[in-house]
Amino acid sequence: METDTQNLRLPCLLFGNSRRDIYIYSAKSYMHSLTSQQLFVLFLILGTAFAVSFLESGVVGKQVAPLPSTALSEGMGPYIAHIEGLGLPQVLPQITLVRCLTESCTTKEVINLGAGHFPLDMILVNDLPILVYGSTHVPSAEIKYVRCLRADCSVKVEKNIPLSLNFYISGILHITLGSDGFPVMVTSILGSDNKIHPFFIKCQDLSCSSWTTTQLDTPSATAGGFVMSGNGLEVASDGNPVFVYLAGYPFRLHLVKCGDLYCNSFIDKDVYIFDGLTYSIDLKTVGPLNLVSFVDSVTEKRMMIFCTTPDCSSSSQFVVGTGLKNVLDSAMVIPPNVNPQNLRPVIVYTHEIQPYDSAASLLICGSLICSPSPSNIIKELPL
Repeated sequence: METDTQNLRLPCLLFGNSRRDIYIYSAKSYMHSLTSQQLFVLFLILGTAFAVSFLESGVVGKQVAPLPSTALSEGMGPYIAHIEGLGLPQVLPQITLVRCLTESCTTKEVINLGAGHFPLDMILVNDLPILVYGSTHVPSAEIKYVRCLRADCSVKVEKNIPLSLNFYISGILHITLGSDGFPVMVTSILGSDNKIHPFFIKCQDLSCSSWTTTQLDTPSATAGGFVMSGNGLEVASDGNPVFVYLAGYPFRLHLVKCGDLYCNSFIDKDVYIFDGLTYSIDLKTVGPLNLVSFVDSVTEKRMMIFCTTPDCSSSSQFVVGTGLKNVLDSAMVIPPNVNPQNLRPVIVYTHEIQPYDSAASLLICGSLICSPSPSNIIKELPL
């Protein structure tokens, strides 16, 4: 069995709702005689044993796309959404939703949601999935919105959300719940002017039966460049969204703090200039403040930026890892703690240790800002 290390991803790091354990799921593509495909899931509970399970893609000859989306249900295992057949000629990509019936996914249900395209994201509301992904109406900047009304998604609400520029969704699509309990999304599109335009979408109910879209004409976006993000959309303690993106060349990391729930007003701050590129940016809010983690591909350093003001007009930077080659993806979570002074980020990531050989690592920060310290712990994870 030949391992395709280029598709090794760690897209989602979650802490369990009931026991506050940390769960990490990764996707890994395997080729078997070039005719079948599997989705690899790494299951970890901190403080207990590792377990590994495999999910058959069920589609012969189709590749599993990188960056699947994972969400953890209460009292059950995760939901895992991924795309099959992406990039293959004369094949319409399919959205597959795996419903794990046990925590380690030894028992599962595979649900086909029909045609769809990259990018893909998912949340759970009342333990039921809401998925957003690219429409197959190409060329079209259109989001497909699917709300499952049953656990097996046999009953669902589907919406197509067109954006005002008729071209391609470019790279990112994130969804979370706004402070009113209804979804908010951020995406970017490559417009007919060959420039990147961030868009903010606000649903008026859980089924997104109506919505508003706001095109964010940020200076860096209208100047051109490339927008990319990992886990990049949060809602701050004031109830307003905040997100991060890349733009321009050399690439610059921007943090956008929305002034209201609809992002009709916003502050866009340039917080870092890259020597190279990054494949994943992870954002977490801590009260009114923000933490951003990423790896610069040229310096091979993992950086942590701690915004000391809500709009990141003032920030501190720390190097929390070095020698990190080809970090394919990463995810960051801050497990809950009754004492806010004891909040500690946990970051999981994959990186290349030699050509065609990757490793997965877990960084447990010794402090909230993860400044270099002997109390920072790095553990190697099994693949």
